[in-house]
Amino acid sequence: MFEDAVLLEGTLITPGIGLSLVSSQPDISGDPSSLAEIFESMEQAEFEEIPGLHLGDVSSLSFYRRSDEIAVFDAHPANAVTSHGVVFPIDFIIQRASSLMKEQIENLI
Repeated sequence: MFEDAVLLEGTLITPGIGLSLVSSQPDISGDPSSLAEIFESMEQAEFEEIPGLHLGDVSSLSFYRRSDEIAVFDAHPANAVTSHGVVFPIDFIIQRASSLMKEQIENLI
């Protein structure tokens, strides 16, 4: 989605917890992205901000892209790196919106 290099390394089954995916990605050197850089990058990728919805970090931004019903949460400076003018999401929460989530998000936008 964000043209990054996330690798699925395997799965882990923990009794009482369930299935976890184990992933990795190469180190990306750069500086923490500002909220303005994150906002501009997401806007360029055709995401709309979900105003007032701060999931994860209290200062985080949330976004929604109608064309593929993708929601992005927990977008804040500690979860993104800017290198050579490009914002690289490191730990955003990304998911396809269910019909209920889509309805709720569209009521907020």
